[in-house]
Amino acid sequence: MTRDDLNILIREGDGTTLAFKESLSSSLARELVALANTVGGKFLLGARDDGTVIGVRASIAFRARTQAIARNCDPPVQVRAEPVGRLFAVRVRESDAKPVQCSDGFSGVGVW
Repeated sequence: MTRDDLNILIREGDGTTLAFKESLSSSLARELVALANTVGGKFLLGARDDGTVIGVRASIAFRARTQAIARNCDPPVQVRAEPVGRLFAVRVRESDAKPVQCSDGFSGVGVW
């Protein structure tokens, strides 16, 4: 994802397939599952709900944690996590093996 792509997403705003998150939270697994059980989508870590970029410190551990949570879903959720500027973009593929669940159970639209 390029910075231009990122700017377009921020202008489009929070919606059904895009969420802004200030930081990783304990609800990450539910959020990944919600996107995988619908049409997929992405979330941007380091942005407030209004699109204001506050940034996050992207690291190997940060990416590894996101991917580990995705792998522990049943079935595993396909994600691509990458730093883009001061944000961390996580793209979630729609699952071919629905319903996907995590340790918190099943999830769908409306988790955000």
